[in-house]
Amino acid sequence: MLYIYTGDNSQFLDQGQTHRIQTQANQQYKVSYDDQGEELVKGASVGWVNHDLLLQYPDGTQLILEEFMLNCQGADSCSVSLPDITLNTYNTLSNTFEVTEDSDDKLKLLSELLYNPEQIKIDGIHLQLDQAATLGDPIVLQRLLELGIEVVDQQITEVEAFVGASEDGLFITEAEDVVEISPQPTLSISLADSALKIGETSLVTFSFSEAPLGFSAADISMTNGSLSGLSVTGDAKVYTATFTPDINTEADTNVISVAANWINNAGVIGVPASSSNYSIDTLAPTLTISLSDNNLLVGETSVVTFSFSEVPVGFSIGDINVENGSLTGFSVTADAKVYTATLTPDSNIDDGSNTISVSASYSDAAGNLGSAVSSTNYSINTVTPTVIVTMADTDLAIAETSLVTFTFSEGPQGFTSADISVDNGSLSGFSVTADPSVYTATFTANANVEDSSNLISVGTGYTNAAGNSGTGSSSANYSIDTLAPTVAISLADTALKIGETSLVTFSFSETPVGFSQSDVTVENGSLSGFTVTADDKVYTATF
Repeated sequence: MLYIYTGDNSQFLDQGQTHRIQTQANQQYKVSYDDQGEELVKGASVGWVNHDLLLQYPDGTQLILEEFMLNCQGADSCSVSLPDITLNTYNTLSNTFEVTEDSDDKLKLLSELLYNPEQIKIDGIHLQLDQAATLGDPIVLQRLLELGIEVVDQQITEVEAFVGASEDGLFITEAEDVVEISPQPTLSISLADSALKIGETSLVTFSFSEAPLGFSAADISMTNGSLSGLSVTGDAKVYTATFTPDINTEADTNVISVAANWINNAGVIGVPASSSNYSIDTLAPTLTISLSDNNLLVGETSVVTFSFSEVPVGFSIGDINVENGSLTGFSVTADAKVYTATLTPDSNIDDGSNTISVSASYSDAAGNLGSAVSSTNYSINTVTPTVIVTMADTDLAIAETSLVTFTFSEGPQGFTSADISVDNGSLSGFSVTADPSVYTATFTANANVEDSSNLISVGTGYTNAAGNSGTGSSSANYSIDTLAPTVAISLADTALKIGETSLVTFSFSETPVGFSQSDVTVENGSLSGFTVTADDKVYTATF
């Protein structure tokens, strides 16, 4: 367990993590294994990040003392205890300053020259100022120029500065060797796939100019996704990870970035880096199917609209399945996300459960497949109702009637006796039976009618429950004979005397059935020779 001890209190440090401590004037800082600052942790690498003092330990623990340069100046001096740092060199951006027995004074002088903190109390230290922050600072540049050190392209081109001390004060001399500034280590971030869609991931490669120290997943930020499996490859300068985009995301502008929290072996802070842009489309296209008419009857059609969330790729009429009907006029509208077609239901169909469905064969421009979709339910009734008219008696004579039955294919709507026409007769007792699809009535033939060709007919004024108009229908033929036959009897001689006879003629209005001599009554005489003539409506006899 590690602690940061400040004299007044201690704070627990998670090993392997980065911790930030806001510095205060006149404060002592110790990193120890105990909470009293007695057993100090060895092996720290020390550097500067702008105004912050960075302590990096071998186990990956990093401690950033924020604003150390600003808060620990002049009379408000601070101290950092690091027990194992040797005092043979003091390195700032690879400029070497010789350190002798009076190293604390020389470090103090260098600090005053570069950034003027009052004093850094260290019993052995290897310090490194951040190149970009320090050498780009006009105050630092001015101080270096005052020392006779010229900075060109962030490289010190003059001689090494030797910091000495005497009883009269601090002084700076020149040494013979020229030391150049080490460049900051760099990083390049690349993605194997820069256009990601649903189900895809990309290998991300982090290529450093030199092996990094302190680099971890915590240093990496990204938009609209996450990294997994971060690891170093066989080449210590190359790390890889797998990038997985967030779901339901459509974003054209995204980058993966690494902060400057890592260093090289010399302790130089790396340059922040970002990948080139990558696009994400993990938003699956959707579809809604709607019908202008959900209840289709005989002769009706419906406009079907296919509305996509984005312009579909590969959508055709072959992707559509229609129950009990067919589509015509399939086309895209002025809005490329909307298609229409006309649904025509099949004939003679009575089905209350039907849908139009589209298979999952279309995609968006990124290649994401859409889901299979179905419309809401629609009903079809293209069955035309029919009626059959039957008569119990199709050969009617005087005083006879017949039961007439009207049998419909389904219960009729709006059917009345006014829809019925009758030849040579009339209906009575018109009513529906226990079966709502069957009606009955009694037919009575007109009197004095003789007609062998007659019909009872039903018109198209009724409908079925869906509203489809019925078809007209007629009964089979029936005959009527309500005309009573008549007979005229005439005698050839109506004044008979002894020895005379008279021909008697029986003339019927129509051929008689069952007529015989016994049907004839004769007064004061008798008949003989009773017979039918060539005209079967005429009989003769002799009186």
